[in-house]
Amino acid sequence: MESKILEEVAFFMEVLESKKGRPVNIEINIREAVSNVICSIVFGKRFNYDDKVFQKLIKDLEEFLSNPFLPMVNWIPYLHYVSYIYDVFGTQKCINIVKDLKVQMANIIEEHKRTFDEDDLRDFIDAYLLEWQNHTRENKIQFSEDNLEGVVLDLFAAGTDTTSSGILWAIIFLVNNPDVQQEMRNELTENVGSNRQPLLTDRTNLPYCESVITETLRLGNIIPFSLPHTATEDYVINNYRIPKGSIVVPNMNATFHDENMFLDSNNFDPSRYLDENGKFNERRENVMPFSLGMFLCDI
Repeated sequence: MESKILEEVAFFMEVLESKKGRPVNIEINIREAVSNVICSIVFGKRFNYDDKVFQKLIKDLEEFLSNPFLPMVNWIPYLHYVSYIYDVFGTQKCINIVKDLKVQMANIIEEHKRTFDEDDLRDFIDAYLLEWQNHTRENKIQFSEDNLEGVVLDLFAAGTDTTSSGILWAIIFLVNNPDVQQEMRNELTENVGSNRQPLLTDRTNLPYCESVITETLRLGNIIPFSLPHTATEDYVINNYRIPKGSIVVPNMNATFHDENMFLDSNNFDPSRYLDENGKFNERRENVMPFSLGMFLCDI
């Protein structure tokens, strides 16, 4: 993945340099760059930023994720049936967008099937097709094209939206905190230099940069509410009884603004994650920006 990211960063920088100081809506270019990293991993190719297929993918994804219907259905599942019948919240449009996205995914998957070579796996889709082929031979787990389309769509949507939103928040915080921006620059200059891109192996030498990223994900609050979970047994917490089968929606926003965990929680303060020696302290473990539970997405 690192090589894909570094490659896309180079393309992204070329786009910015081509603007020659003119105003630019950087949100669009950031979403294109992040989407391309996901596309490289999942589809095995990156797109030019002006590619019509690529532009349609991003446009459809943005329309789908911006629909207020989605989080409400997560919290109150039966709304799905109500909204489907009465077409409230633009439900039908949302459904049509998903159908369109799945058609685009199906076309990409079909192309992979035609060119599949189990001795030369190019990306996630090829890896899935190989597993599908092996399990079919062994008569074990049932794989399907519908499942593959769904997984590919999930990877594309979740990977694009959360990462690009996090980067945009980082830009906002750095613009409003030039002292933090300068401190990051100093640390990068000292530990990486100006002749190469930062690598994952540099991470342990960049505690301040990582603390800025961590604080961005906390205060930016990329996902205010995590995915719904179900209580597998009766449970009592702080004298409240949670019956087995209850839907539980983790409130990330409340956690990230809990003054017992983050003093002056509305203030952007990367130093809160550093100890007296400039290393990470245990507070970073309290930042879970993408999800909670056994299968959380780490940072």
